[in-house]
Amino acid sequence: MGFPQRAAAGEGNAVFVGELPELRSGGYTCPRCKARTQELPCKCHVCGLMLISSPHLARSYHHLFPVQPYEELDKQTLAQLAAAAAAADRPPGATADGAAAEDGMAVDGIPQAAAGSGSSSSSV
Repeated sequence: MGFPQRAAAGEGNAVFVGELPELRSGGYTCPRCKARTQELPCKCHVCGLMLISSPHLARSYHHLFPVQPYEELDKQTLAQLAAAAAAADRPPGATADGAAAEDGMAVDGIPQAAAGSGSSSSSV
């Protein structure tokens, strides 16, 4: 699919346009082979590229890719989905109130004993 450029209309810009050799001004230029065509949408008569204008494609887009029908959720289902999303966002080992689990791990995954020690001791 190609998006051709609109050629300027005027007496000095007359060229042969389309399959039949008609001398016309204006039209559209194929981006692949530079042949001229008079109207859109169409197939290029030289290279076979489908030529279409971007506004025409935008107007027909909803026919090509229809939107799914909207379904409103009841409050109970919405609350269940919100709770599931909140549980998925919590780090492993954290409880619903944000406290660390009892296995000695902090909420960010760093052991509680190591999180508070700022100095390191090395034995040589």
